[in-house]
Amino acid sequence: MAQTVASFDAAHGAPIHDAQLDFYGKRLATASADNSIRIWDVSTETPQFLCELLGHDGPVWQVAWAHPKFGNLLASCSYDKRVIVWKEARNGAFEPCYRHEEHQASVNSCAFAPAECGLHLVCGSSDGQVSVLSYRPESSGWESKSFEAHAAGVNAVGFSCPLGEGEAGLQNLNIVTGGCDTDVSVWKWGVQLHQWEPTNPRFPKGHEKWVRDVAWRPGSSSSTNMIASCAEDGMVILWSQDSPNSQWGPVHQEKLGEPVWRVSWSITGSLLAASFGDNQTVLFKEALNGSWEKVTDIDETGVKLPPPPPMGAGVGDGMGVPDGGMG
Repeated sequence: MAQTVASFDAAHGAPIHDAQLDFYGKRLATASADNSIRIWDVSTETPQFLCELLGHDGPVWQVAWAHPKFGNLLASCSYDKRVIVWKEARNGAFEPCYRHEEHQASVNSCAFAPAECGLHLVCGSSDGQVSVLSYRPESSGWESKSFEAHAAGVNAVGFSCPLGEGEAGLQNLNIVTGGCDTDVSVWKWGVQLHQWEPTNPRFPKGHEKWVRDVAWRPGSSSSTNMIASCAEDGMVILWSQDSPNSQWGPVHQEKLGEPVWRVSWSITGSLLAASFGDNQTVLFKEALNGSWEKVTDIDETGVKLPPPPPMGAGVGDGMGVPDGGMG
């Protein structure tokens, strides 16, 4: 039975758009329409307020923590067209260490690359552009490269897991994007032209309305590539690719009946959470035969158990509420 670990007033003056735990699960960053970010210590029974980050002039849509090997870094993106990378100072406060102000419209999504590939941040904007911000230790500075991904606007971005055991860096990563054109796209680093290029073959059509989120499945649990996407059409789609140059195709589609806003994998890739409607979350789990099944619904009141499996159902046919949470 799932239970609420902690519930507290984040003291924002407007709705909260995003909340992200750091690598160790000890600090929580909340992003709000009041233009602010608030940092909380959630390692104790009663969450403690640490600091407020003020640097945006519009609603803050998303925040993302970098891996702690790079220090205590937090990225934020906002309606004000800015991306800010914040660094924790010695006194515990966070200060801007880099500002990216080259987008021409709201920046809707941001995500850090896997730590083993370096310090890279991908951002997607309503101007249709995706920017990749990379920290260069040799110059102690950031550089940016951008490309047009979805002409109608980019709502969601994410990096793949490392694609192989070769040299770490952008050439060992793909980027997945979701846009207002209802498309999901995957991009690779072109070594010859030194720019991001769409992979071939491209994604087939799957959604009928704006794609709101995309998430690449952690690669430790499967040899195939898998991406989850969700959209305002109420659909959650799991896309699979058997080899790097093969066609992506849907392996599971779930109609939830209301707009789906976010999708998120567990750290092992064995569970997928999807948030939809006003306050609902659903969990999906992979069965032993490779199919995906909805295992439980969660809202503010707690867990809603699915109906029991029919008598005689095999292990892969009826999945109970998973033990151990999102592990």
